[in-house]
Amino acid sequence: MNPLLTHAASPRAHRSDHTARFAAQLKDTLAHDQTPEGHPVIRHCVMLRLSPRADRARLDRVMLGLADVVERIDGCSDFCAGPNRDFEDKTPDIPYGFTLDARDAAALAAYAVDPEHLTLGAQLVDMCVGGGAGIVVYDIEVTP
Repeated sequence: MNPLLTHAASPRAHRSDHTARFAAQLKDTLAHDQTPEGHPVIRHCVMLRLSPRADRARLDRVMLGLADVVERIDGCSDFCAGPNRDFEDKTPDIPYGFTLDARDAAALAAYAVDPEHLTLGAQLVDMCVGGGAGIVVYDIEVTP
């Protein structure tokens, strides 16, 4: 699970602590993960267990904001968001998700600590069942 989107009694302080650790972990991988052109990228996949009370207009605003963040950060691209159609009937409790591609761990680290991303992520935490526990994150290495 993405530690940036973990909910606690003091969400802002807890998120800041996890953000710093997450960024440090990503930076540590840089020595082992220098991804040259044409090699695998990191596909950051985020699945949201939205509360039935989650406001669709608010979700849309958050997704537009995240798309802007991805467009602004060097090394991040291809933001996509939409409903989970769950054709295999394996995740009926996860109605929505989004993905983005990061060129390497440094680009993903820049996204992780971006202040606008953190603000928008906090809004997603508020919209999910169980707060941060309602957000599942996978960082998959893919070859585009």
